[in-house]
Amino acid sequence: MRIVEYKTVTADNWTTLDKEVNRLLSQGYQLYGNPYFGDSTLAQAMVKAGLRDPVPAVETVPGTTIAP
Repeated sequence: MRIVEYKTVTADNWTTLDKEVNRLLSQGYQLYGNPYFGDSTLAQAMVKAGLRDPVPAVETVPGTTIAP
């Protein structure tokens, strides 16, 4: 997995954190680790993944075919 974007969702209560995490999940983000909390803030790391590496172009030799 190649991470293309990283976000930390924060909230002051679990209900708000859940709503924001669900919103980002619907946009293609994935959970990254466990939720955590500080003095009065709840947080969850989220990432969006992309391709591992760019897909290389396929070169063909004239008169040949690529088998399925």
